Amino acid sequence: VPANGTLRVFIVYARGDREWREKVESSLAVLKRNREIEIWSDVDIMGGEEWEEAIEERLAAADVVLLLVSRLFLDSDFIIQVEVPRALELHEAGEALVVPVILSDCLWKESELGKLQALPKDAEPLDEWGNQETGIAAFATGFVTAVRGWDKRRRRPLGTRRTRPKRLTRPQNVPDAGRSAEKPIIEDKI
Repeated sequence: VPANGTLRVFIVYARGDREWREKVESSLAVLKRNREIEIWSDVDIMGGEEWEEAIEERLAAADVVLLLVSRLFLDSDFIIQVEVPRALELHEAGEALVVPVILSDCLWKESELGKLQALPKDAEPLDEWGNQETGIAAFATGFVTAVRGWDKRRRRPLGTRRTRPKRLTRPQNVPDAGRSAEKPIIEDKI
């Protein structure tokens, strides 16, 4: 956690769910503006950076990990075999809060994520809300409640750092290009 107390939020999402990542991030803009959180996802990887190393470092430093869960998310080898196990390891150690955000109806409860309380309310998929803006607002409200509650009870005192980030290890059956043989999205920042 940065010295100023800002919580680091790491977003894990499938490439095909980019629009949802943008909506989720936008819904938290007031928290970013108030410096309560800073958000990082693979779109923040700069040209020339080694993308897997950048992801590893940011995930290890995260206070909150948002998992944007969809069929595409569950279909990604890199997400399911590398990022999710590391996030759950941090969660179980009390070093990070992991929150699944259900984007669409899928078999997420059959995965290791099924043990976690998901957002939005009642884990109703965001794409099934009659008014998606209402669903996004329900997510944001649930996020604030979850994060503020976790921040008060977490084991690692605010302002302290982990001694050394643990290296992610890629299972041998995961392609080097990651994310189901896809590279992360990289956008120009102009």
